[in-house]
Amino acid sequence: MNISIGNDHAGTAYKRELLSYLTSKGHTVINHGTNDDNSMDYPDTIHPVAEDVANHKSDIGIIICGSGNGANMTANKHENIRSALCWNKEICLLSRQHNDANILSLPARFISLEEAKEMVDLFLSTPFEGGRHQQRIDKINTFDWVNIYNDDTDLKKFGITKSEALMELHALDKDGKMHKGVDSFILIWKNLSLFWPILGIVVSFFPVYITAKFVYKKFAIHRFNKLGYCNIKPTNLSK
Repeated sequence: MNISIGNDHAGTAYKRELLSYLTSKGHTVINHGTNDDNSMDYPDTIHPVAEDVANHKSDIGIIICGSGNGANMTANKHENIRSALCWNKEICLLSRQHNDANILSLPARFISLEEAKEMVDLFLSTPFEGGRHQQRIDKINTFDWVNIYNDDTDLKKFGITKSEALMELHALDKDGKMHKGVDSFILIWKNLSLFWPILGIVVSFFPVYITAKFVYKKFAIHRFNKLGYCNIKPTNLSK
């Protein structure tokens, strides 16, 4: 399993032990630091872990700071991240079974190293139960999503109305999977792949149309009038 790990100065000692522990079990571990005890800002090492998991570079993430709170809050700023702050095995078990957590946040100053190892093992081996819990997972991110293709009826299954979801663009693909932000824009771009070329053709012909209209008004009608074929004035063309 591919695992990304990050910590602040309070979690360095536990991180060193967990690196050796996970490597000995055959896991591939990406270490984002920090690797010493000098005071530092936990977001600098936690954001890269969350990005790895969100982009499927790693299967799960492990983050460590003194209380686990700061690291957990940082990770949960990322889309599709469900980071769980765990301080005992029961909480850790439920975070996987019921919440499909993909990052484990550990409070180094409040648990022992052995407890940390036990929770890591449990986190890696416990599957998500799905079922009724999947519906709840789906609702976590729907508050600030709006489906640009469908009406409120389609959003009701996620427990929100369009008026509640107008904070950020989202779209559903043909399989019913939700896409948010940049992902939704890419999905829309793909679905409207013929729209942009057509728009480009229309825009490119607009100057041609204006020029042709100008020439027609200034020369063609004037020539017709001069030859006596008609008496329409150029100004009548705009009526």
